[in-house]
Amino acid sequence: MIAGNITHTKTRSIVPVELNALIFWNAKILGEFYRELNNTIKALEYEVIATEWKDAVNAVLWNEEVGAWLDFDLLNQKKRNYFYPTNISPLWTGCYDKNRTDYFVTRILKYLKENEVLTTPGGVPTTLMKTDEQWDQPNAWPPLQYMMVKSLQNTDNEDAKVMAAKIASKWLCTNFVAYYGDKQYKMYEKYLVNGDGKKGESSGEYEIQDGFGWTNGIVLEFLQLYKSTASTEEWKITANSCYKEYKKLII
Repeated sequence: MIAGNITHTKTRSIVPVELNALIFWNAKILGEFYRELNNTIKALEYEVIATEWKDAVNAVLWNEEVGAWLDFDLLNQKKRNYFYPTNISPLWTGCYDKNRTDYFVTRILKYLKENEVLTTPGGVPTTLMKTDEQWDQPNAWPPLQYMMVKSLQNTDNEDAKVMAAKIASKWLCTNFVAYYGDKQYKMYEKYLVNGDGKKGESSGEYEIQDGFGWTNGIVLEFLQLYKSTASTEEWKITANSCYKEYKKLII
């Protein structure tokens, strides 16, 4: 448990991994757009930004000892050694030296296994800290499952791709068991990683939202990504067997 409460949060003093990985990606995409438009000057401008940003991310945020990228604390001038799914987001956006792909993937796989973040049956936890806050255990959020899966799959490493498929399978089962299991037939904004396909817990600021845009989108993305041909009726019939498989999906 970390001392303090959310009034002590100093977000402006934290350099986050995923934000900087995304800024790199945006610059890279803009450079590609300008290439398509034959605007060489602007293309070069954004290509330089992307390269410099990538170099900075790896110089400042990569932790050789831990074997992952870590958020940086500007106030205390040190990396924050806490697990978040976003710690591997440079693999998703390509914000690393591709000539060292095997090295980065090997280190990341070791990091994930050492932190036992893949042992929870319902998906990857948001953090390893168990608190009353919705962004910590036992909640898991759909966008972070997607980020984990795409980060691992994008490396084209077979071990990483197997791990990505297992995460996606767990998440699909969690969603479908929750959808059919409580007879509410709803998709929720978050789910429990250690529950039996149950919606996530609220920290009190609002009721758990159903709907839900990113949940629906990521389920559809995973089904498409792994070429699922199951119809809704087939999933309805197999929800119970999915639950049984879901209970076995401990890596």
